[in-house]
Amino acid sequence: MSLMRGTREETAPGREPVALTGTHATRILLRTPGTIFILNIEQIRWIGAAGACVALHTAEGTHEVRAGIGKLEQVLPATQFARIHRSAIVNLDSVSRILTLPSGKHALVLSDGTRLVVSRSCRDILLRRFVSLTATRTAAPPDALFPSGQ
Repeated sequence: MSLMRGTREETAPGREPVALTGTHATRILLRTPGTIFILNIEQIRWIGAAGACVALHTAEGTHEVRAGIGKLEQVLPATQFARIHRSAIVNLDSVSRILTLPSGKHALVLSDGTRLVVSRSCRDILLRRFVSLTATRTAAPPDALFPSGQ
């Protein structure tokens, strides 16, 4: 896997991608025998950790690549992607609903119907991301996202 910023590749062969300070990936190169796929990060709905690999979930399918979820989180734009669990990152533009589960936990429902549980430790960070995102797009009050006391 390689990460691209603009049109210049930022990864040395055989190494994990390294983020440059102040820059974010715009595309990911997925290498398979005989083919290199170029995946725009906007196509990613969510990312799940799978051992030493991550699974990039898109509308076209799932792509497994060898990379750490933490390294990937560092190079994805924080305005578009948020860590929701130690093993999951979500594209905030893919979220259609936030559910409060009977247990008091929260889950995200993506535009394709996928449900992802939000860990308690990531909940407040996610709330702040949605508040700042909605503040720039609409005038939704913060308590409209997560009811207080939950």
